[in-house]
Amino acid sequence: MRTNAGMSFFNHLKSIEHSPVRWQVEAEVLTSLQAGYPLEELPCLMDPLVSEAKVPETYVPLRTRIFRNEDSYPKSLEKMFDAPWSISAEGTEILINARSWLGVVGSRDPDSRSRQWMDYHLAEILRKTNCGIVSGGARGVDDLAHRISMQEKRQTLVVLPSGLDQIYPSTWNREKQRCMDRGAVFISEYADQQEMRKYLFSHRNRLIAALSTAVLIIQAAEKSGTLMTAHRALELGKPVYVLPAHPLEKPFAGNLELLKEGAQLVTNAQDLISFMSVDADSNFHMVDQ
Repeated sequence: MRTNAGMSFFNHLKSIEHSPVRWQVEAEVLTSLQAGYPLEELPCLMDPLVSEAKVPETYVPLRTRIFRNEDSYPKSLEKMFDAPWSISAEGTEILINARSWLGVVGSRDPDSRSRQWMDYHLAEILRKTNCGIVSGGARGVDDLAHRISMQEKRQTLVVLPSGLDQIYPSTWNREKQRCMDRGAVFISEYADQQEMRKYLFSHRNRLIAALSTAVLIIQAAEKSGTLMTAHRALELGKPVYVLPAHPLEKPFAGNLELLKEGAQLVTNAQDLISFMSVDADSNFHMVDQ
C-alpha cells in the first residue's frame, strides 16, 4: 500500500505530464532522491516548478506518463525487480494491457534469408493472431519487425534508449507521426530530453523482455545485445524462440548458444501461432484464436 506522501508525489508528477518543463521537474526529483531527501519532502520541493508548468490549451494529448499505481501501467512490468516508477508513451492509441506482445530482436545487419523469413513468417503470425510487436527501433531486425507490424495494421511498441524528445535512432523522427498513425507507440522510461547513452541499451533491452509475452530471436552473434534481451526474458520465465542455423555461420552463433541453453526452436509461423493464440500463462493477458 502506498503512503499519502507517496500518492502526493505521484499526483504532482501526473499533474504536469503534458508540460514542456516536465523533464526539468523529473531531473530535480532524481537529484533530490540521490541527495537523500525523503519521499515525504518531494512534493514541497516540486511546488515551485509545478506552478510554472502551464499546459497549452491547444495541446492534443498523444503523449502520456503512466505511473506504477495506475491501472494502465503494463502488468508485465510489475514482475520486474527493477521495474521503472513510470514510463512515457506516445501514440494515437496506447493500450499496452489490451493484447499479447511478441518481442522480436536480432542483428542490425541481418542477411537476406533472415529478412525473407520475417517478410513471410512474421507477417503470417500477425495475420493469424491478435498480438503486437515489441522491439527496440534499431536498424535491421528491429526496424523490419516494426514495419511489418504496421504493414499488417497491428500495434507495435518502439522501446527507446532515450527520451521521447530525443528519439534514437533519429531516422524515426522523419516519419514519427505517420508511424504513430499506423500503430506505432514510442515507449521510454526516461525524461523526455534524455539523450541516448550506450549504457541505456541494456535498460531498454530489459523492458523489451518484460513487455513481451514471448521473445523471438531472428539472428544474433555470439556477443550481442540481442542475447541480453533473451537472457532477461528467460530470467522472467518468458519463452524464447530461436531460428536455427548451421554451426559454422558466425552471425547465428548466438542463436545456437540459446538453443543449447534451452530456448525453443522455431522454423515457421505455425510454431509461434499456437502459443500466441492461447492462454499460455495465467499471469499474462493473451488473446483468443
